[in-house]
Amino acid sequence: MSHSTSVVFTHQRTTYSRSKAFTITAHIARVILGLIFLVFGLNGFLHFITMPPPTGAAAEFVYGLVKAKYFLPFMASIQVICGVLFLSGTFIPLALLLLFPINLNIFFFHLALAPTGLGMATLIMAANILLAVYYWPVYKPIFKIENAWKGKKLKQHLQA
Repeated sequence: MSHSTSVVFTHQRTTYSRSKAFTITAHIARVILGLIFLVFGLNGFLHFITMPPPTGAAAEFVYGLVKAKYFLPFMASIQVICGVLFLSGTFIPLALLLLFPINLNIFFFHLALAPTGLGMATLIMAANILLAVYYWPVYKPIFKIENAWKGKKLKQHLQA
């Protein structure tokens, strides 16, 4: 006799059923992303992991980021904060939204400029997408067409 287990996720009076395997996979992805971003975010401040210097176009790109003195500390701060949020299991959808542009840039940086890190970048991007799918019920109201119309009416009202 087979028992089917699922996790119920409720958001705004709508119930979504998740399989136990999907829930476990999402929790593993959340912890992995939390560890990665906490460690590499802290490394942005403490420099305890030495990495070989980039070469070619990748070096030029990194040099540009270093010259904008605010950017790397800001990015490391976001990574540390979101890493802690992932590991604590709080505000996961917000942490995903904050980290997605960083993840996308990491992925495209390695795809276009430094292919040696593409495996890790792909893992990070896959984990981010998996968690976005898991938390889709939280994001779904953003994409409702009536919400877009309300924004348009509000904009017209503000301009009048």
